[in-house]
Amino acid sequence: MINEDVLETELAFNRLKKISKGIRLLLIVLACFVIVLLAIKLGAALFATPTESQNVAAVLFTVVSDLIVMACLFIGASVFSALGKGEDPFSKRQSRIIRIAALLMLLDVIIGIFASVGFPLVTDFGQASVGLLPSQGGRTIVSINAGELVIAGILVGLSVIFDYARLLQKLSDETL
Repeated sequence: MINEDVLETELAFNRLKKISKGIRLLLIVLACFVIVLLAIKLGAALFATPTESQNVAAVLFTVVSDLIVMACLFIGASVFSALGKGEDPFSKRQSRIIRIAALLMLLDVIIGIFASVGFPLVTDFGQASVGLLPSQGGRTIVSINAGELVIAGILVGLSVIFDYARLLQKLSDETL
């Protein structure tokens, strides 16, 4: 019975390591894709004709937002890299990294709110957004990326759960 439990635990741990390596690779590929898209956006802004060129602030908001997305993807890759190496998922480092990703996502939501006021085309693509509309209808005046806001909340919750699990694991180890 004990041997079966040890074997089952070892198989689950190996499966976790394999899946973590795959997710890490996927996150790195996505981050590289965001880098390519950012380069295309910057190239389009640089070579746009004067009538097509956007405001410098709009380009700056786009660059900062894309850099935050890349940072979150690389942070996620770091978390899954540690899991793939067999490190403890409930460490203080993992919890802190997840909380940093959540704070970066909240920062991106705030930047998106400011960017949507003057530059609605910058922030209105591919989001689950909530916004304020003018009384006559038309384009959104203030757009809030609700999807990113929810994910940031989930990440904060996960970091708290990881802290609690780390504490329980420490108490369990001390009991034995």
